[in-house]
Amino acid sequence: MVYNIGMKYQSFYRTYRPQSFDEVVGQKPIIRTLKNALLNNKIGHAYLFCGPHGTGKTTLARLFAKALNCEEGVGHECGECENCKAIISGTHPDVYELDAASNSGVDNIRELIEQVRYEPILGRYKVYIIDEVHSMTNSAFNALLKTLEEPPEHVIFILATTEPQKVLPTILSRVQRYDFSKISDEDLVSNMEKVLEKENIEYTGEALRMIARLAEGGARDSLSILEQVVSYSGNKVESSDVETLFGLLSIEEKIEIVKNIHENKVKETLSMIKEKYLHGADIVRLHDDLVNIYKDLLIYGSTKDKSLLTVLTPEEALPLAIGPQELINNLNILTEARRQYKLVNNSFDHFELSIIQLLSISKVKIEIPTIKEVEKKDEEVKEKVQPVVSPVENKIELEEEKPIVDVAPQVNPDDLLHFDENEVINIMLQGDKEFKEQLMAKWNVLKEYRSDKKYGLAANYLSCTILRIVNENIIVVETPLIAQVSRINNNGTRKIYQELMSKAFGFSPVVYAMTGEEYKNAITMFRQLNQIQKLPKPQKIEKI
Repeated sequence: MVYNIGMKYQSFYRTYRPQSFDEVVGQKPIIRTLKNALLNNKIGHAYLFCGPHGTGKTTLARLFAKALNCEEGVGHECGECENCKAIISGTHPDVYELDAASNSGVDNIRELIEQVRYEPILGRYKVYIIDEVHSMTNSAFNALLKTLEEPPEHVIFILATTEPQKVLPTILSRVQRYDFSKISDEDLVSNMEKVLEKENIEYTGEALRMIARLAEGGARDSLSILEQVVSYSGNKVESSDVETLFGLLSIEEKIEIVKNIHENKVKETLSMIKEKYLHGADIVRLHDDLVNIYKDLLIYGSTKDKSLLTVLTPEEALPLAIGPQELINNLNILTEARRQYKLVNNSFDHFELSIIQLLSISKVKIEIPTIKEVEKKDEEVKEKVQPVVSPVENKIELEEEKPIVDVAPQVNPDDLLHFDENEVINIMLQGDKEFKEQLMAKWNVLKEYRSDKKYGLAANYLSCTILRIVNENIIVVETPLIAQVSRINNNGTRKIYQELMSKAFGFSPVVYAMTGEEYKNAITMFRQLNQIQKLPKPQKIEKI
């Protein structure tokens, strides 16, 4: 891009903001409905535009205001008359825009309503565009409600929100609602191509597809991201620029991770992930990308319909011969782990733990029906099943090596060590603060055992926990993952954790895990009893 010195710079999304309905990216059903309303003069007095950020709500509101007031007639958008130019520049005296996020009070709405009764100055209609309307207070909503019930004929309200569920039902019942959807990647790419052609900037299709995925259905976001990449790359936008700028892995690298997980290459998988993380990879985005790849593999393996693929091509999907049960297991693990990122202190450790769970699952011999058997009756399918192995695995004796312990996703509650709140309080009473501080200082030693054949999984689980209570007989750790609590508290693997503690720290306590909520409840109860001087005397800790 070349600009004259002194020329005011405008960002892409402002420079290329649509000036007519036909230029809007996506939302075709809504545009058609609004056009028909204008053409047939069936114009409502209040509209609600709701949907994700950057999908065109405010843009369409302005275009609707323009079409209502264009001097060529209702439904026109000449862009040349005084009304059109004033609306484009944001200076039209009859088109009011209010950001409810920063003007949410009843006084702001009363001031706006006070102007409603006056006739338009330049146009046919006075149009009030209230953005982020869900941010308004209840009193402000109630003040607006009366005007929405009986507005003057020359007044039209357009309310915009990303959270329609927060708008009062009484308001919803008085508006025409239009739900904006996320814009397809194809439409976003097409729009970016037009922008880059006007800017005389070269690009690759793969780079634009990557930007479209990053934008997650938002036209505004896609142009903002594109502008960042152009600023970084110069006169040509390439996929490597997008990867570098946003900490992404190439599709080939992500496929390699999936392949290594399937082939249970623990060291190669964890080393690659750590290397990419140290070079700036966005771990949470990589997590999402793996979910999308597994989803593609599952859908394409079931349908062979390439139109249903979202991130892979058929050529990329076919070589990954992974059975459906393994794909479903991996998706379940990743989906559950994805919900936990807001609760963990270290995103990389959490992601690494999720990958270790995938590697553990891949060691288990899973049996599924063959394609031919699926076509037979259910009774025959139960009798004839074969292991899910890729061609590479056919020569490997999976039974030669004992699976790492503690890999089952579900455990019978009877097999779990469990202390109720009173028992946890008894353990608290016997906690050794000085001992705990010493152990906390050495806790990172556990990471040295992550690659250990016998203790690796246990070490990974413990290294991602928070040390809460310590004495020579028992330690209590906190983790946000319910599945991890079950694995640590499994009576069948208690000995493994004790042996690991002995090797790492020289003593072998029972390890007990709690969720953050459980520990918080126990602490609250401890403090309440302490305040009323009802704490019990320490007793021998049973169950250990």
